[in-house]
This record gives sequence, C-alpha cells and structure tokens, in this order.
Amino acid sequence: MDPFVTIDAQKVLPNRFGLALAGAMRCRALRRGDEPRLALEGMTTQDLALHEIAAGAFTDAELAPFRIGQQPVGRLRAPHQQLCAGFPSRDTGTCVPPYRRTAH
Repeated sequence: MDPFVTIDAQKVLPNRFGLALAGAMRCRALRRGDEPRLALEGMTTQDLALHEIAAGAFTDAELAPFRIGQQPVGRLRAPHQQLCAGFPSRDTGTCVPPYRRTAH
C-alpha cells in the first residue's frame, strides 16, 4: 500500500475513523462486483478504495455519512414526565425518595 495515498485521502476525509469506515464500505462494494471509478490495474480492493477516495471520485453526499465531527449535533427533547430518582407512589404518582419508603 502506498503510504502517500492515505495522506491524500485524509485531505478528503480528515477523520481517520471516518476514512477507515468509508474505505471498508467501498472495499466491500468492490468485492461484491461494483465497477471501479478509477481505471487502475493490479491493485487490491483496499488500495483501489483508498485511491478512489483520494482522487475525489465521490460526491459530498456520498461521503457525508463518514464526515464524523463535522455534522451538527442534534438535541434530545425534554422528557414529558418528571424523572424519578426513587419509586413513584401508588397513591399520588409523585416521586418518593428511596429512603422514605416503608417496608411491609
């Protein structure tokens, strides 16, 4: 494997984890029979996948799932009920701290 191709591929996908995921997915696709996007002979599927990424053979939409850390972070909605650290009371449904429970 050419060590410089990984440097060129990191210019397209700066996150190494995202690059590894994208390379693995493309390598699997090539092994399943997808057509190579570059006409390079005598390369393994791993090398060909990295060369395709480094050459910019993919659109931004195709690489978007692998751009880790560059996507806006979504926010979780607030819960609709009050979270209870203890146990809910059977009578009122309010939260009863665990140290105030009565043992039967």
